[in-house]
Amino acid sequence: MKRMLEPSIRVAPDGRSAAYISAPSGLGSNFWRIQEAVDSNGLTTLTPTAGVQPDQGTGGGDAEISVGTKIDPKTGCAPIAYSGLHNIDLLNNFTVAQSLDCGKTFSLLNPYATQNTLTDRQWQAFDGILTNHLLYHKVDTGQIVDSRSEDGGQTYITLG
Repeated sequence: MKRMLEPSIRVAPDGRSAAYISAPSGLGSNFWRIQEAVDSNGLTTLTPTAGVQPDQGTGGGDAEISVGTKIDPKTGCAPIAYSGLHNIDLLNNFTVAQSLDCGKTFSLLNPYATQNTLTDRQWQAFDGILTNHLLYHKVDTGQIVDSRSEDGGQTYITLG
């Protein structure tokens, strides 16, 4: 059995999936979409898709996802932003990636997303269509830092 550290789960607003789950595995993080089906007797079945690795093996520490609140009419999906604590330079930064197709694929956009080092446990939340906040613990100072993305989780600027 694989040990999973600090996974993340979010409800999918697109109606195509019941939920999204991301969990670190030590050699990167895995991401699953949970499909929901209701049979003729009203029995609901939840089935995970095959896992994808949004960080292409560079994560494996804490994993976090956030899901946008607006559905893109072209894809039928809301953007998903992913962040994972590095396994290549422990507590030194986050790998971030984005999915625009309901989590089927991820683009590895930035393996060094923040301007800070000695980072740990992150949280994310969308605030608007493409504004995503990546908040995290700065280990050396004990502060909580807010880095904001205006492009749905592709790039981040540290605030304050």
